[in-house]
Amino acid sequence: DNPALAGLNATLPNLLAAFADVEAALQVHPLALQPLLPLVAALEQPVRATMLRLQGQEHAHSRGAMIALAERLLLFALGFMLLLAGNAALMARLILAGRQARRALSQARLAEAEARTAHGTLRALVDNLPTLIATFDTDLRLIYANRAAQNFFGLDEQALIGLHARSAGLPPELEAELRAVRDSHAPSQTIERQRINSAGQARHLLVSTIPLFNPAGEFHQILRTGVDVTQSRQAEERIRHLIEHDPLTELPNRLRFKAELITRLASGPAPGLALHVIDLDGFRSVNDTHGQAVGDMLLQAVVRRLAGLVRPSDMLARMGGDEFALLQRIRNEGEALGLAARITQALAQPYQLGTTLIRCSASLGFSALLQGQASAEAMLARADLALASARRMGIGH
Repeated sequence: DNPALAGLNATLPNLLAAFADVEAALQVHPLALQPLLPLVAALEQPVRATMLRLQGQEHAHSRGAMIALAERLLLFALGFMLLLAGNAALMARLILAGRQARRALSQARLAEAEARTAHGTLRALVDNLPTLIATFDTDLRLIYANRAAQNFFGLDEQALIGLHARSAGLPPELEAELRAVRDSHAPSQTIERQRINSAGQARHLLVSTIPLFNPAGEFHQILRTGVDVTQSRQAEERIRHLIEHDPLTELPNRLRFKAELITRLASGPAPGLALHVIDLDGFRSVNDTHGQAVGDMLLQAVVRRLAGLVRPSDMLARMGGDEFALLQRIRNEGEALGLAARITQALAQPYQLGTTLIRCSASLGFSALLQGQASAEAMLARADLALASARRMGIGH
């Protein structure tokens, strides 16, 4: 029968509708507080109006109770508003955490993609290096072999992964060298090995074996590298050959001949050593009459005749111009005399050089050492003296 309460009762449907609007707004915009403020005001207004009317009425017996009820309703509205604000803060934190999680996941995926790209780039780089590269685990099992290593040994990496070196068709001493590095955790010395590749060619490799450590400093892999230095060795050999050999006849030159003489004298004369010095008679006139080209052909023909008279243990050299020298292993001086006679007889025969017939004999002198010691200079000097004596005796001696 209280008019204020009757008015409040009349507004209850509106209050319920306002609560429904608040719920709907929360579902659409869980974090947007601004659209909720008018709805909360709609809840608060009838309750506050009821309080004011109750305060102005004279029914003392119900006035206090009604005011308390109205105050509780008002507190309910304020509490509901604070709940909305708390839920909004919680939802904001959840959404922020979700965004951070998504960002972290995106960064992780990006890092993974970059790592895959970097790994692919590194793999392509290593695969296209001419250096032979392979890695092994601590059990000496193959982990990786680049394309150069696969092609060199004619192996398939996928078929070999996980195999020991001895089971993968790799060189037999490799496993012992890997084990030494694994046990010492120290790199091996770089050494040169000769290997036969899959094409059956002999190649020179500079090989190194190196321990690998992870970021924690723990030993976990072994790296084996091989650099093919065959071309370098061939170039060095070619340069050495040019330095030590005569380009026209391909015979050892004076430098190489003297080095060989010193080596043989240092090892002792046994069974004996003879040094022959040979000089062509009239070679200058051949050059002057027929030209240098014919002279070169004559020198090459002389070399072919001399090569047919010497043994594999002998050494024939061109000392320069038309002078040749020969080192002969002998057991007595008679062997040296016999070879000297065969040489002068062979070189005295005419030479048919194209359409030109050349007659050119040779003079020869030798020194022999059957016991004791002698220097290279002394041997050469005695042979030169013998050659000079042969020239004084006449052509062909």
